[in-house]
Amino acid sequence: MRREKFQTNEYYHIYNRGVDKRDIFLDQYDYIRFLTSMREFNRSESIDSLYRLSQVKRQSKKGIEKFMHKIGLGYTNYFNQKYNRSGSLFQGTYKAIRIKTSGNLWRLSCYINGNAEIHGISKAEKWPWSSCQNYFNLRNGTLCNKNKILRDFSNINEYKNLLYDIIKTSKEDKSEIKKINLEEL
Repeated sequence: MRREKFQTNEYYHIYNRGVDKRDIFLDQYDYIRFLTSMREFNRSESIDSLYRLSQVKRQSKKGIEKFMHKIGLGYTNYFNQKYNRSGSLFQGTYKAIRIKTSGNLWRLSCYINGNAEIHGISKAEKWPWSSCQNYFNLRNGTLCNKNKILRDFSNINEYKNLLYDIIKTSKEDKSEIKKINLEEL
């Protein structure tokens, strides 16, 4: 049973990773498929019949749980079929943490948008698979509502500065953790 009880009008950091820490995106089409799934599985309406549409409108409970089930199962089926494999793709059930303050929401947004750079994959603003380019007005994506975050900053540069600080701090923290782990050996 899930510990976190989801509440309406609250923010949550929902995450998971590949089973055995495996990569779950092996090419650009995997990213595209996942992002498309996020958009399609988050629809509240059903297109197959008016009856189903009225049923969906009456059901608002367990929205996050249903969405995460659909995206986890849908993407796993896609991935397993594409790469001729079977079994779980994700490491257990997803995790969820309620974001309790605006400051934590801002830092989490920056951490997520800077994740590719933190992990040495790409510069944050060059990574096409996050919303960082949307936040920097380099692209006009619609998957997330950046205005919910940016309205609390006086300008985009203020957000950029926080993002770059989060990237720098996270890289330093990662380096310290590696150093500590090596010293323990």
